[in-house]
This record gives sequence, structure tokens and C-alpha cells, in this order.
Amino acid sequence: MKEEIKEKLQEFLENNKWQIVTIVIAIIVTLIFVLPTKHSDSDTFEISSSSTSQISKVSTSV
Repeated sequence: MKEEIKEKLQEFLENNKWQIVTIVIAIIVTLIFVLPTKHSDSDTFEISSSSTSQISKVSTSV
């Protein structure tokens, strides 16, 4: 029984090799674009808040 499953799985992988490779590449590319975007949002917020505090300091000094 295990041999049958192993043979069917091997046959499936051989028949659909390029589709599987394409899906894996698509997932990797998607992760490359999605993960840095979430990280850069927090960086943008930090830049905005530091810019606001600098504007407040300039306004106070004037």
C-alpha cells in the first residue's frame, strides 16, 4: 500500500513539476514584495514622527 502511494506521488510530481516550480516561485516573489512593505510602513511612521518633533522644536525656538 505504501508503495502504491509512493509511486502515485512520484508520478504526480513528475507530471506537474513545472506547475509546482512556478507556484513556489510565485509564493517567494510575493513574500519578497509583501514582507518589506510591512516593515517600511513602520519606518515611514518613525520618520514622520521625528519630523513632527523637529518642526515643534523649531516653532518653539522661534
